[in-house]
This record gives sequence, C-alpha cells and structure tokens, in this order.
Amino acid sequence: MSHGVRSISGKTFDKKFVALGRVLDLWDQIVGADMAEKAQPVKLRMQKRKGKHYRILVIGVPSALSTMLHYQKGIIKERIGRLLGDDFISDIEFVATEARHKDGAPQQMKAKPLEEKDKQDLSNMLETVEDMDLKSRLNSFGESVIQKDKQSKN
Repeated sequence: MSHGVRSISGKTFDKKFVALGRVLDLWDQIVGADMAEKAQPVKLRMQKRKGKHYRILVIGVPSALSTMLHYQKGIIKERIGRLLGDDFISDIEFVATEARHKDGAPQQMKAKPLEEKDKQDLSNMLETVEDMDLKSRLNSFGESVIQKDKQSKN
C-alpha cells in the first residue's frame, strides 16, 4: 500500500503518506489482529519543534476501548519502533470513532421510545428529587434501564 500511496501522492505529501502506508501495512502486527479490526490509524501528524521533526500517530478507536489502548500506548510505540525504527513515531494520540461491525458498518442503537405509562412511572419515582441536573441524569438512566429491560424480555 505504501508504494501505491507514494505514486499517487507525489512529492508534496511523499514522506507523510508513505509513513502512514507503512504503519497500515504492519497494523495487524502492531496492535494484534483482534484490535486491528476495532482501532485504525487515522492520520500521521507531522510537527516541527525547535528544529526537530516529530511524527504523531493518530489512532481512531471506539470510546469504550480508548482507555485500554491508552494503557498500551508504550507497547504500541515499542512495536512500531521495532518494526519501523526507534524514532519513527514520537507520540500516539487516540480519537473517538464509532464502534463498527465486522462488515465495517457503524453499530446502531435501536431503542424504542418509552410508553407513556413508563414515562409517568419514572416521573413519579423522581418527583422528590429537587436538583434539576441530577433529576435529568436519573431520568435518562431510568429510561435506559427500562429500555434494556424490555429488550431482554423480547
């Protein structure tokens, strides 16, 4: 892929996209096959500070996995260093992306709206809560619990 990117991008973006292509070529080896399906390199940001050039790899990851990958940041950098050279990547950043099915389509939450009876019951339960922010959060939580309960019964 890096060779294809080089021929398409020309001299203007030569180093940046070839470097990203090299990361993409080895992505399964860098993060493992299972994680490679869930997290993908999004871009390679180049920075120049005090006369030095730095490459920052930006990885798109579902928010549920971002903490786990953040703790593996050192391992990921080490693997990239072993495969592509110690100074290939200066840092890694994680950005939230949508969770995806194996076929690449985004996962959709299919929650039916609450019935009026459920809304009224929830409202009655939260009647004594005075803090509006807390009440709003509890209401949202209650709706989620009721919806999940109804989905599990179906």
